[in-house]
Amino acid sequence: EDKTTRVESWAKKLLANKKTTQEDLECFVGTLVSTTPAVWKAPLHYRALQTTLLVSLRKFRRDKRRSVFFSHGSLRDLDWWASGGLRANNVSPWRMPSPTLHIWSDASTYAGGAVSDSGSHFQRSWSEEESRKHINWLELRAARYALLELANPGDVVQLHLDNMTAIAFITKLGGTRSQVLCKESLKLWRQAIRRNITILPPQWISTEENTEADFLSRHKLLRWDFKLAPAEFRRICRRLQVRPTLDAFASRGSHQIPRYMTWEEDHRAVAINALDYYWDPVTWLFPPVPLIPLVLERVQEQQIEAILICPGWKGAMWWPQLVELRTEMAPVRLPAAADCLKLPKGSTEELPRLDPLYAFHIRGKTV
Repeated sequence: EDKTTRVESWAKKLLANKKTTQEDLECFVGTLVSTTPAVWKAPLHYRALQTTLLVSLRKFRRDKRRSVFFSHGSLRDLDWWASGGLRANNVSPWRMPSPTLHIWSDASTYAGGAVSDSGSHFQRSWSEEESRKHINWLELRAARYALLELANPGDVVQLHLDNMTAIAFITKLGGTRSQVLCKESLKLWRQAIRRNITILPPQWISTEENTEADFLSRHKLLRWDFKLAPAEFRRICRRLQVRPTLDAFASRGSHQIPRYMTWEEDHRAVAINALDYYWDPVTWLFPPVPLIPLVLERVQEQQIEAILICPGWKGAMWWPQLVELRTEMAPVRLPAAADCLKLPKGSTEELPRLDPLYAFHIRGKTV
């Protein structure tokens, strides 16, 4: 109680004066940092004060008597400490809660992408200005947008990222090495708090294991307009001894079978948006990778038989479900994607990286 009262009084005094000495600010910031082990929100409310102190030290070196004027952000921080922020329900928990949602996030200079263990996915292309930012900043922004898109109020989220700098700035609720990264991480935390989302310390995952989020950060889903070479299609059907009657994820220029479903208006298609309809008893499935969890659920729910074309990513979260639904027929390994996938005539798009690519014979199991 004595320390709490002292910090509040000190903050009120600084707030009233709008300035202090370099020595006094050093002491005050040190006191605030010392509260962090007990008050988990503390870093969210002293980063601007830290920045003000560091700017003064870099500009004038250490000068105990030099006056330091508070920035707008510093005044906002002081107001939190002066108005009882230390007394609010911010006490650090003795034990971390268990996660209710896992999110895998990644970024490239093209886009940010993420998937969750609930089967949801997120993708956002960067603006021209954003695409010029450093990859560490893009990773933080992708994680922030992923939280907003995939998490709900009350969720306890475990983030999985392949960027150690982004992990450090999220774990420490900001930092002093980069003001730009600090601001982005503070935005992430403040938005999560406003939505009552709990963030656990993020876990590192290698790029090789972060396949689905990496895919979303590099390939736009709306560009999924290609197909297997017709010779490969026939070879797979012969090998698996299956004759599909519906191509569920196709277009006018990429369907393998006369009966097909598509993404856009097409009077020749039997339906638009395959996920809204029942499929044939034997269906050909070559969906965008992020939709694979939903596709496997539909196969199980509708108790149908299908040939599924997908990458052999054994670390993907949908892999165990795929293994459960596949039949005794051995999957067919396809040639390199660049050799077996065909774009529509006149297309200038690039083929996505899907190797190694396989054809699986799957069937909904009786529960």
